[in-house]
Parts: sequence; structure tokens; C-alpha cells
Amino acid sequence: MSENRERQALIVIDVQDGFKDAAFWGVSSNLDCGQNIRVLLREWKARDLPIIVVRHDSSSPTSPLHPDQPGNRLMSFVSETVPDLLVTKHVNSAFYGDPALHDWLQGHDKEKSKQAEPFDERHGRRPTEAWKRIRYPSGSCTRS
Repeated sequence: MSENRERQALIVIDVQDGFKDAAFWGVSSNLDCGQNIRVLLREWKARDLPIIVVRHDSSSPTSPLHPDQPGNRLMSFVSETVPDLLVTKHVNSAFYGDPALHDWLQGHDKEKSKQAEPFDERHGRRPTEAWKRIRYPSGSCTRS
């Protein structure tokens, strides 16, 4: 970790039970992701650094991530964490959620954020320009 710890935050994105639904999403190609996120959460808590959790609330009633579906729940190792900020979103970018993630990061002077999200071969999303400026820990679940 860098010497400037007070300017760091961990952002945990879309780590929800619905992503375990192999019939809907296919089989995961990143089986170590959950364990990697557990380790990151444990380290951030131990160092008393800010944790931001982002939950996807799908607008599609057939999605496992719809708020009325059990898959919308955060995975247990994430829900056990009391985040400094909980963002809910309806699109693929965590920056278009409520409350506004970008504004929170700037308001709290967070320059170096770490991102943990369940990326694997099923999620071919490209990082936004904002995410490209973020430094990632080795062995995390991110994918560029």
C-alpha cells in the first residue's frame, strides 16, 4: 500500500448472490474472485480504510439482480461489512448510481481507489476513463 493511506478507498462492485446463478450467467471463469474480495475487505477493515459497496438493482424483473429477487442480496462476506458508502445503480457503471460515487470520492479526497468486482469472461465490459486512472492491487478480481 502506498504511504498516502488516507487517500485510498476500496470499492466493491456487484458482489451479489445473483451472480452465482450459472443458468442465467454461465459458469464463472474466476473462481478465486470471492476469496480475493474477502482478503481485500479484511485488510481494509484492519487498516480502518474506507469501504464503498456498490449494488446493482436491475430494472428487469427477470434478472437475478432485480430488487424483488433473492439474487439482489450482497454476498454474505460483503453484507457483513458496514460500508462507509452504499451506492445503488441501475446501469453498468458505478459512477451512475445513488449517491454519486464520483462526488463522494472527490469530497473525501480519495485519489487512489481499489476496485473489486466479479469480472470474468462472462462480463466483457471495458473500464471507463475514470476507472483507468485507478491503481489495482495484484490478485484482485478486476479485468481491463
